[in-house]
Amino acid sequence: RQIPVAADVDIVIAGGSTAAVSAAVEAKRSGANVYLVAARPYVGEDLCATQRLWVEEGEVPRSDLAKRIYGSGRATTPLRVKSEMDRALLQAEIPYLTGCYATEMLVDETGDAAGIVMVNRSGRQAIRAKVVIDATRHAVIARQGAATFRKFVPGKRPVRFIVVGGKKPTGGLRGRMLNVTFNSHLVHECTISVSLPDGSYASLARAEQAVRTKTFAKGMVDMSETLLFMPSSTLVGRTRQEAPWPGAAACDLASFTPKRVDRLYVLSAQADIEQSAAEKMLRPLEFMALGQRIGRAAAEEAKKLDKLGSVELAGSNRRLGPTRAEVREDLEGLRPSDLGAIRVAPRILPILGAYDVVVVGGGTSGAPAGIAAARQGARTLVIEYLDELGGVGTAGLIGKYWYGLRVGFTKEIDAAVGAPGWKPVAKSEWFRQELQRLGADVWFRSFGCGALVEGSQVKGVVVATPQGRGVVLAEVVIDATGNSDVAHCAGAATQFSISSHGSLSVQLAGYPHRNLGDSYNNTCFTMVDDTDAFDIWHLMTYNRLKNASKKKTYDMAQLVDSRDRRRIVGDYMMTTQDILSRRTFPDTVSRHKSNFDAAAFPDSLLLLIKDMKGPVFEADVPLPLYASEGAGGHPGGWAGHEHGTRRHDTGAHAAGSSEPGVCGRGCRCDGRPNGRTNPPN
Repeated sequence: RQIPVAADVDIVIAGGSTAAVSAAVEAKRSGANVYLVAARPYVGEDLCATQRLWVEEGEVPRSDLAKRIYGSGRATTPLRVKSEMDRALLQAEIPYLTGCYATEMLVDETGDAAGIVMVNRSGRQAIRAKVVIDATRHAVIARQGAATFRKFVPGKRPVRFIVVGGKKPTGGLRGRMLNVTFNSHLVHECTISVSLPDGSYASLARAEQAVRTKTFAKGMVDMSETLLFMPSSTLVGRTRQEAPWPGAAACDLASFTPKRVDRLYVLSAQADIEQSAAEKMLRPLEFMALGQRIGRAAAEEAKKLDKLGSVELAGSNRRLGPTRAEVREDLEGLRPSDLGAIRVAPRILPILGAYDVVVVGGGTSGAPAGIAAARQGARTLVIEYLDELGGVGTAGLIGKYWYGLRVGFTKEIDAAVGAPGWKPVAKSEWFRQELQRLGADVWFRSFGCGALVEGSQVKGVVVATPQGRGVVLAEVVIDATGNSDVAHCAGAATQFSISSHGSLSVQLAGYPHRNLGDSYNNTCFTMVDDTDAFDIWHLMTYNRLKNASKKKTYDMAQLVDSRDRRRIVGDYMMTTQDILSRRTFPDTVSRHKSNFDAAAFPDSLLLLIKDMKGPVFEADVPLPLYASEGAGGHPGGWAGHEHGTRRHDTGAHAAGSSEPGVCGRGCRCDGRPNGRTNPPN
């Protein structure tokens, strides 16, 4: 297939650590063209994802970037780290994207590094580059080529996990209360021993869930996004750095380059460094200084190569056996460009797991879907891009209801976490612990980026994890991405925007700030395309920099609260008339209660006759319409949050729509029922 090229540069940096940003800025200062991609929704993940936001006694910031992060104090805030990383890259005029998983390495005809392939909300793209700096935590790019890594050592190992606020975690955990506070909340660094039978992401995810359960304490307001530990299966470099750590200025950079691959650097704990030395290296000030050195070295190496020749995907052209299944993905590209595409041969994808039910997205509908499947005895996996469950109601800080029918499963949650308002950490944790109690698996920081299809049936999902891209097999897939991402890749018909006229009638979105303990920050100020990686990056970056000027703001949410997203074209599309007339269906799956809380200009003429925002309606939703969050884009008024409405609830595609390919009843059926008869009243 053809993978569209998003950029052609001297150096591509995969990873969003402070060292990666330092390397990017220094490489640009040395005359190289640089592009950086980060998997998290921000840059500065080595500090923010681990909550290591302080400097130890005796550590003094010396570089300009370090001084901007810490100022004159010992501790900083996540927003200060993230915004200063943004500012450093923008001031250096370095293009970068967050929310992008680097998944594969491009190589030239000699097998040396020649770029990367990445996945994001816009699909899958390639970046050609003379030099690659792999700053991902698991060295995911370097592992794709001919580089050699040490064998994984199974067994128990110590990991660290930080919790903020609440009582000190108990249960035999070792740890310390730090001599710092985050917004007046006490900080506990916990050390716990976990068992890792193998190096798979599935094993690491199970260990992480066990640690989260043991460290959770009532009143907690924040915690690490990920476990902190030293890897055993590190790179076999050109030299090995033994302890003690000599310092960033004196270390041998050959420890960061593989033996058999040129123009590739590994900028993480995966380099060929003894573990105690790696501990010292990863301290923030040292790590940033090391990034600067590697950035300069990479720029000098890029100057030695006039231009790249032909490139291909590492690991392609292997002899493959017959298969009836096909990987389908989005290959439309990252915004229109004239850089062409890279033709890639078939390539083996690893199978990461097999389940009865795989739920892609652990948000407002995805987490309950996983719980329901597990309660029925299905072997269940929930895949979530963030590090918490609950979606808009937790990560999006819409922590109270608007209207909604608060019965059934909703009543069960309310009894556990409190209503009509709730604490996001408590609600997210209830979802997680209930899935754990039922034996379901949860993979955080993992991104559904394709579908495995056999004929017209989905057989599994393509997933980008922090350790790379692979396939999870499933008997049933639930697309709870909020954007119909899996359905779209599988080939389902989709549409965007509530307007049938293609106008700017797009529902408004927001991106909230977050102080520790916050539960409700409902912002509504912009429009965004959730299927566009650049649009999401732009909104998050803009609002981080805007809020960074407010000294009291601790952080930003990691989720854009958007109401208008890509949705499937269902067998039946609800109309305004259906809601006003209280139409019933024989296959109703839920009943919603709200007013027409539209955040855009409606296209139903009925809503122009009289202001319908005041009255409160109840409406049935039939199964063929509903596809978890992907159907409506946002768990809005009808779903129960005080934030907006689903697009089909605001009169989208009312009777008489003139949109080509859409009949008067809203079905994309060229005038004929799309595989079913619309149910009677």
